[in-house]
Amino acid sequence: MDAEKHPVIRALRRSDVLARRYIDYLIEHGQSYEGAPLPDGIARWPEGSCLEASEHLQNSNGLVRVQGWCLAPKSIVSSGEPFWHSFNTTDGKNAIDASLPDTTACFYFGLPGPFENPDAFDHMVLGKPAKRHNLIPPDLAVGAFSQTLKRSFRLF
Repeated sequence: MDAEKHPVIRALRRSDVLARRYIDYLIEHGQSYEGAPLPDGIARWPEGSCLEASEHLQNSNGLVRVQGWCLAPKSIVSSGEPFWHSFNTTDGKNAIDASLPDTTACFYFGLPGPFENPDAFDHMVLGKPAKRHNLIPPDLAVGAFSQTLKRSFRLF
């Protein structure tokens, strides 16, 4: 399938979740994965624990960790929007996702590890919100905790 036609990429292009240059990077360096049932011996993890689950499966079962995006049906994620997600693969084609139910109904697109510079990937994921940094009130910016205390409790 052409990456531009992949449901995750189409949803990311329509949304305001990720800057265009990061979507282009994802297309160039990432790949599509098909949701697969959990293999025998791998337990389901609680929803919302994708980072912990994928890291555990990488370390304990030797599965390749993938970080990217998932598009799940509204029965799983009510917003219907793509979300940043971490999962695993054994073959570079199937997504082994221990933190979501009914993974065969999900679409995945991501970058397989190992990650030489995980901070750069975090910047890609957080790139769009970071762009809005100027909208954050100065006293709520990182390092301005004393200003927040001052305003909230009339200290100093």
